[in-house]
Amino acid sequence: LMFEKAPKRDFVTWSAMICAYAYHGLGEEAIKLFEEMQLLNVKPNHTIFISVLRACAHMGYVDRGLHYF
Repeated sequence: LMFEKAPKRDFVTWSAMICAYAYHGLGEEAIKLFEEMQLLNVKPNHTIFISVLRACAHMGYVDRGLHYF
């Protein structure tokens, strides 16, 4: 993926990838990226939180969704 090879992943890059994964029903991938982003101390905004919530809802992970919020 281009994302993995990007020399610098900024907020826009993280947001685009997480939103795309969530939109296309790839919830696990969206959540993995979100968790990686948090480990790197990149601060999420409301768009990313909505995408993570969508991913959790799609997979039926209500408790996990509550954990992130």
